[in-house]
Amino acid sequence: MKLKQLHVKMGLCSLNNDPLDFKNNYRRIHQSIEECRKLNCSIRVGGELEITGYSCEDHFLEYDTTFHSWDVIKDLLVSGVTNGIVAEVGCPVLHKAALYNGRVVLFNSKIVGIRVKMILADGGNYFETRYFSYWRHPRKVD
Repeated sequence: MKLKQLHVKMGLCSLNNDPLDFKNNYRRIHQSIEECRKLNCSIRVGGELEITGYSCEDHFLEYDTTFHSWDVIKDLLVSGVTNGIVAEVGCPVLHKAALYNGRVVLFNSKIVGIRVKMILADGGNYFETRYFSYWRHPRKVD
C-alpha cells in the first residue's frame, strides 16, 4: 500500500493584545485568521489567553471577563472567518463552577474542541493558581 503525503501549513500568531480590550483583541484575532487563510494555512494557533489578554490579574475572578471572552468567540463564529481553517484561540473556560485557562478550537463556524491546562505556572511573575483551576482528569473527556 502506498501512503499519500499530507502537507499541513500552520500559522502561529503572537498578537499584541491588551488586557480587557475585547473589541480590539477581537479585531486582531479576526485579522490574523484572515491572514492565515490568505497564506493557505490549514491551522491557525493563537497565544495563551489572547482574547482577554494575559495580564488581567484579579479581573479573571469576575464572571464578566469570561462572558465577554465567549462573546468574542461567538462573534468569530458568526463572522464566518473560521470557514475552511482550524483556528485555536485562548480564553478562560468556566466549567462546573471552576475557571480554567483554556484553548478553544473553532472550525467552519463551530466549536470543535476545548482543551484546558493541566499544569499551571506559579512562582516568579506567575500566579495562575490564584485565578484558574487545573484539569485533574487526564484522558477524561467531559
